[in-house]
Amino acid sequence: MDSFLYSLAYSVRRSRGTGEARLKDIPPDKWTAMPSGLNHPAWILGHLALSYDDCVAMSRGEVWDEVPKNDPLFDGGTFPVADPAKYPGKDEMVAEFLSGHDRMLSALGAADPAVTSMHLPERPTVTYGAMLMHLMIDHVWHHLGTLSAWRKAAGLPTVCPLVPYPNKSR
Repeated sequence: MDSFLYSLAYSVRRSRGTGEARLKDIPPDKWTAMPSGLNHPAWILGHLALSYDDCVAMSRGEVWDEVPKNDPLFDGGTFPVADPAKYPGKDEMVAEFLSGHDRMLSALGAADPAVTSMHLPERPTVTYGAMLMHLMIDHVWHHLGTLSAWRKAAGLPTVCPLVPYPNKSR
């Protein structure tokens, strides 16, 4: 694995561990609570889940277009509602969060480094590598930060796990 793909995989492993730790003790009855108007965990995980298969496709060099998924609950620009009936349950969503990270890691492990130099069809100045970096790092960590703020507003303790560093061998 080249150093860029390794760096992406490193961040995906760390965000998986951090997310898992921050989600573990959230009671199901708070899953869609919106203290201080913050996005709740159900929306955060559902929103992140929309990008996992895009990341896998780009890692394989498949043509990717930045078309919204038309998901009325989780697309960019949607807003969460504090109605548990509208969202999948916690266990299902956490499982998808972990599975999505595993799929991204697998795809990165099999990726041809040349893929990162390909350009997005709709944005000729943006490479797949730049978009993968945005989706796998910026986007995920932004929402994990929101989850941390949500935890504080919901009266839950701060969770800053010491996620083990991945094996340094490539």
